[in-house]
Amino acid sequence: MKFLFYLLIFYFLFRLVSRFFLYYLKSKINSSNYNFQQEKKMKKEGDVSVDKVPKKKNKSSDKLGEYVDYEEVDE
Repeated sequence: MKFLFYLLIFYFLFRLVSRFFLYYLKSKINSSNYNFQQEKKMKKEGDVSVDKVPKKKNKSSDKLGEYVDYEEVDE
């Protein structure tokens, strides 16, 4: 009998906590979505924006090694 009582209490507490947790997650998702929409509205159509410029890599021929000339041999 105690087991059923504890199970029932756990069930109701879990439902209560999960509602608050889901409400919190929903509000976070909505606020991030709202920020994205506001950012999207600020840009005019056709405008180009660069968020990150890739680092330039210096390609040096030193790392490639030596060029070796070869000849084809007919058999």
